[in-house]
Amino acid sequence: RSGKVERRVDEVEAAEDLEGGHVRVSFASGATLVADRVILATGSCPCVDAIPVLRDAAADFRLPVDASGLPALEETLTWGDERFFVVGVMAALRVGPDAGNLTGARRAADICAAHLGCHDSLLEEGNVLANMYAAFGGDSESGSESESSSG
Repeated sequence: RSGKVERRVDEVEAAEDLEGGHVRVSFASGATLVADRVILATGSCPCVDAIPVLRDAAADFRLPVDASGLPALEETLTWGDERFFVVGVMAALRVGPDAGNLTGARRAADICAAHLGCHDSLLEEGNVLANMYAAFGGDSESGSESESSSG
């Protein structure tokens, strides 16, 4: 063991166990590596050009892409004039750094739903979104009066 650490950024094509606890890793670039241990990190490139369906949509519909390679979105998470909505890590510049996890997904869903008017009927029927318990009872003022008069 030499104690040497080597960093590679490449795509793993194959890995093979060797005698003595070693592993041979073959990479897409054609390089191979024999090692005692392999630490593997995965991820994706948040870039329109790296995802064929987004790259094709951007080209076909002339959708704007910013300098970082992300879709140039409106505050409503719409992309271009075609009513495409973008959520997840591709919407990170509008949603925030947690766009790729469940918290960000929920925030993005709320933004899209608000833009589409999905909550409008709920607001008209007793402001349920502002007070989720309002749908179960009458006027909130009458409830507070009866509580104060019984004390």
